[in-house]
Amino acid sequence: MKYFFKAFKRNSNRRERAFGLGHFAEIWAATYFVCQGFWLLGRRVRTPAGEIDLVLKRGRLVVFVEVKARASLDDAGFVITPLARERLARAASAYLARHSPDAAITRLDAIYVGRLGRLRHLPNI
Repeated sequence: MKYFFKAFKRNSNRRERAFGLGHFAEIWAATYFVCQGFWLLGRRVRTPAGEIDLVLKRGRLVVFVEVKARASLDDAGFVITPLARERLARAASAYLARHSPDAAITRLDAIYVGRLGRLRHLPNI
């Protein structure tokens, strides 16, 4: 939690601010999904294939979310490359194999967090 508050300090170094901003963005995105009726299954879930920022569930739908925080929502749109999508898909498969093999429907989403906490949700990236 100490890194969260360092994101707003001017005298902390750039890496600590980015780390704290990432935490804030993930918490804000998780709050958005919970308000949409999802259950948060995990945050920063590590799998052998990579890390998943958020894992959420509503009914039989399991959603794997990549969260990106940028100064501009337009800048964030260029961050998720085909390689990042492939990594998220591999990590999601590894998660399902271990935790929830009976999930009928899965979805890969992206959510961008801009200034002032503005969100842009992109389902099925």
